[in-house]
Amino acid sequence: MTCFVDTSAVLILLNRLDPDHKAARKQWEQLLAAEHDLVTTSYVAL
Repeated sequence: MTCFVDTSAVLILLNRLDPDHKAARKQWEQLLAAEHDLVTTSYVAL
């Protein structure tokens, strides 16, 4: 399965002080363990 990863999730993963860091890291590890294809983009839709 291909999963879209929003850049805000990446920022949360990089910031250990973020209140959602632990939950984001758990989800990230589950996606990696399941070997999903992860994609993101720099495109912004307003």
